[in-house]
Amino acid sequence: MLKINSKKGQEDLTRQLLVDLIIILVLVIVLINAIGKYIDSSRFEAKFIAKDMAFMIDSIYASPSDITIRYPQKTEEFTYEFFDDGKVSVLKDGTYLATEYFTPQKGIKFINKTLKPQIESKEKNNVNIFNFDGKKMGFVPLKFEKKGNIIEISQAINIYNE
Repeated sequence: MLKINSKKGQEDLTRQLLVDLIIILVLVIVLINAIGKYIDSSRFEAKFIAKDMAFMIDSIYASPSDITIRYPQKTEEFTYEFFDDGKVSVLKDGTYLATEYFTPQKGIKFINKTLKPQIESKEKNNVNIFNFDGKKMGFVPLKFEKKGNIIEISQAINIYNE
C-alpha cells in the first residue's frame, strides 16, 4: 500500500488519478464510437455482399449445366458492377464500397455488368414477392442465370415462374 506523508502528495495523487480517469473515459468513448460506425456502416454490408457474390459466381462457373440462382439478400441499397476479368464491385451513390475477386473462365461473358436493383411500388406493378416457404420477402432478389457461355444478372420479378 502506498503511503503519502503530506497533504501535497495526496493532492498530486488525486489529481493524477483524475487525469488518468478522464483519459481512459475519452479513449473508451472514441473506441465505442468507432466500433459503432463500423458495424452500422454500409461498408460492412457491402463487403459481405461482394464476397458472397464472388463465391456465388465461382459456384455458377463450376456448374456443368445451365443454372438460375436468386440471390437471397436484400440488395436494393447498392449498385453492382461485374467484370469479365473476375471482379465484382459494390457501390453506393457512385462511391465504391467494396471489391472482391472471383476466378474468371475464358469464353464466359456477363450481361448486365452494372445493376441497380429497384423496388417498384405495389400500386404500380401489383406484384408481391414470396420466398419458397410462402412468406413475403419484402424485397426483390437479384437473379444470376447461366445459359451456355453467358451469365446474365438481373432483377427477379416472379420468384416462382422465372
